[in-house]
Amino acid sequence: MTAFLEPSDDYTAGDLVVDHPHRELVKKRIRDLGLDVTEVADSEALGLSRLHLEGVPAFGASKGLPADDVAAIELVIDELRQAFAADFGGWVPEMAPDPTMTGIVGYPHTKPMAFTTDLMPAPASQAPIADSTVGAGVRVAVLDTGLVDHPALKGHATEAPGGADAANDPVEAWAGHATFVAGLIAQRAPGCEIVVHKVLNAHGRATNWETAVALAKLADDPEGYAVVNLSLGCRLGGPNGPLALRRAVARHGRHTLLVAAAGNHGGSDKPTVPAWPAAFPGVIAVGATNLAGDLAQITPELPWVDCVAHGSGVTSTYLTDVTLTIDDKVLDFTGYATWSGTSFAAANVSGAVAAALRPGERPADTLARLLGDPASDVRPFPLSAAGHAG
Repeated sequence: MTAFLEPSDDYTAGDLVVDHPHRELVKKRIRDLGLDVTEVADSEALGLSRLHLEGVPAFGASKGLPADDVAAIELVIDELRQAFAADFGGWVPEMAPDPTMTGIVGYPHTKPMAFTTDLMPAPASQAPIADSTVGAGVRVAVLDTGLVDHPALKGHATEAPGGADAANDPVEAWAGHATFVAGLIAQRAPGCEIVVHKVLNAHGRATNWETAVALAKLADDPEGYAVVNLSLGCRLGGPNGPLALRRAVARHGRHTLLVAAAGNHGGSDKPTVPAWPAAFPGVIAVGATNLAGDLAQITPELPWVDCVAHGSGVTSTYLTDVTLTIDDKVLDFTGYATWSGTSFAAANVSGAVAAALRPGERPADTLARLLGDPASDVRPFPLSAAGHAG
């Protein structure tokens, strides 16, 4: 482990997501542009197909872009849209690039800065998980990296089929992200059932398609989830957000609360860029506060942010018996760490809702109660107390 990831402002090179009923029409038009195309995935739940295009960099270079610019896929889509609009009276099938998702850690999104990341070893005494039934009967899904086997999380968190990462394998700091998130939720609601669904790889990345398919699958879980924690995101997708992720969000009903990190780019040179899925209607976008309760600089001060919670300098479960080199410092982790980010503010909101949920109550109504409680540390965002959640 030597460095964190750069901000997730890139595309999966040459991949295109298209409305399933029109995929053959789109493939034909792609070939008309001189590009080879293969259908590599299909999702009935999303009603979408994923296409892989060959020759996209060369196409972009022919239009004046650098030969390795993966944003050339946008030029391909623009050409397709113009052709469809000309032939069909302005009608264009839904299609979009496939952005890369990452866990939201660091500054401005996943890049280290000492005043925002502050990943440091911590003692177990700073992250107690009580022997309590608070949150009992509530299921919380965490879409994230894999769950590391941790003694403090036994009986609190499990990983969905696929297997947990072994704690003594060579790892990067990212490997502890889901474990940290799960620990924060368990601190708030020790009686709830936390199920980690691994979608981010060992480097903290996934395609938008992979994330959307996993999120859509949660909507069909036979036992259901009251809360889905999404401490991940991307900053590409246009004004309406990435197509596949938008479809996945829409599949979740009113009995599930989607809670997402708002992004850590509030103090960056792109502070107004939306982070997805947080910026979607129907998703609770969470910003971070510091120990004093003040807004953390990393939080984007934007109208789609719904609420804030403690996310700066929080302590939770982490990797065990691992030595990492971060910012040229050799750090020994023994199961607990202190970390900062809206990822962890989102986890605190998920845990607070799980702890306060009443039988038969909609999770969105539970959150509304918390936001109206002066004693709650989950507070409405100053610029948008009403938020955008449906």
